[in-house]
Amino acid sequence: MKQHARLLIGFLILSMISLFFSSLSPAVGAKKTVKKVVKTKSVSGGALTYITKLRNRTGIVVTFRSLKNIQSISYMLSYETNGKPEGALGTLTVGRQKTISRRLLFGTCSSGVCRYHPNVKNAILEVTSIFKNGRQAVRTYRIR
Repeated sequence: MKQHARLLIGFLILSMISLFFSSLSPAVGAKKTVKKVVKTKSVSGGALTYITKLRNRTGIVVTFRSLKNIQSISYMLSYETNGKPEGALGTLTVGRQKTISRRLLFGTCSSGVCRYHPNVKNAILEVTSIFKNGRQAVRTYRIR
């Protein structure tokens, strides 16, 4: 439970910082996002199958497979842009799904307009898998 509280507090802080800085600069016109993959990195363990980088480093696609024994998955993507912390987090309830993918952007989107963060550094994805038997596995991945 402490892990989820820490994730929620981190998300709220990052959201408030992001909201503040996004109000300082005008919105940039919508850019067409990625068609496909630049590089795929395979990882094993827990529920995470692979991470795919998006073109122009606008974000990542995280794919979770082999979810038979998984109840839920929580993720937190954190990174720096021009020396400022940013991030995204969420929780997925697996149910009967065999595969789940999420696109996590290095930036923010509102009303169909996306503003991508420049100079992304130190990107880390932390994935917490909660198994149906109550066991928990936490894995951390450095995004290059």
